[in-house]
Amino acid sequence: APAPAVAALQTQLMQLQAQNQQLQREKLELQMVQQGGEHLAAAKRHSAELQAQVDELLRENAQLRLDRPRPFASPGAGLGSPETQDPTLARAEDLGELRR
Repeated sequence: APAPAVAALQTQLMQLQAQNQQLQREKLELQMVQQGGEHLAAAKRHSAELQAQVDELLRENAQLRLDRPRPFASPGAGLGSPETQDPTLARAEDLGELRR
């Protein structure tokens, strides 16, 4: 039978090995959390870039709407009247915008 000191050292070694395995698992979990945080930060940056592009497109769209010439309508003409909703006139204007 091994001497009591050897048995105590073997027990201590087994405890240290178990602690080491637990610390390795915790280290792996922390690395995964860190990577997740990095991915989240990158996704947030990308989202902000896309939002800036959307905002710019909305500004351009609003400016194009302001710049677009309005069809002449008589004072009594409502929005649904043939004078303001002539499809051929609207189509011609759309094509004119595309050719600019």
